[in-house]
Amino acid sequence: LCRTKEAKKPLVVREMGIRIYTLEELCYLIYNNVYVISDDFFDSTLIEFIKDTGESELADRITEQKSRSTSLAQIVVTVLKYVDYYTIEEIEKLQDVLEMLGTQNVYERLKARADAFLENKRYYSAIRNYSAIIEGKPDTSLSGLFYAQVYHNMGVAHARMFLYTQAASYFDKAYKIGQHEESKKCFMAASRLAAGSQIIELDDA
Repeated sequence: LCRTKEAKKPLVVREMGIRIYTLEELCYLIYNNVYVISDDFFDSTLIEFIKDTGESELADRITEQKSRSTSLAQIVVTVLKYVDYYTIEEIEKLQDVLEMLGTQNVYERLKARADAFLENKRYYSAIRNYSAIIEGKPDTSLSGLFYAQVYHNMGVAHARMFLYTQAASYFDKAYKIGQHEESKKCFMAASRLAAGSQIIELDDA
């Protein structure tokens, strides 16, 4: 089904823990993980991978676009249209999403990426992106609900790695900011799991 040849050396996408060998796989990766793709994704390593598949023309186009500071949305569309793996309608739909992401600030994009990693069970990558928000300078244009969701999802990522003590701390912070019952319940559950055999049976929680 691939119209281009396989690369001799795969492109290793470390944050997602996968290797790809063809441009069709690259298109599938981009299309289904649009929230994870950033400007840094189209680096020299990716350019060399594209050349390795025998598509120097596409590699040259991307290099030129990067030199002109072309938007991420336009670079993605260039790749998808060149490979012709998706229909025009599908590509235009994706372009709308990318342009919407372009209107978000840095923290909103980081959260979108982190949420995508969390959903795909890439917990370390999710935590790294959530941490960049938490450890960065507070953005007063973002609501308390935004930060509550970040702390809550940090708790979820840690809990799924069985790090219940850390998870409880994040759920507690999420509840203090957002006052959501779900965060409170998760805090109580994580605290109990962190206690292990030290659970007190008469504990009201």
